[in-house]
Amino acid sequence: MTGSRKIEGVVGVSMVPLDRKLTLRFDPRVTNAARVTAAVQAVVDSIEQ
Repeated sequence: MTGSRKIEGVVGVSMVPLDRKLTLRFDPRVTNAARVTAAVQAVVDSIEQ
């Protein structure tokens, strides 16, 4: 479960208008690691731009 802590950290850092989208993407029912990784990558890309 250490991975989930990292994800929470990323979400905490990105306090931007994307917050609602992040909430939807990180729905507790979405446990697919690939989807979570893709969502995190999308957030990182949006922050860098």
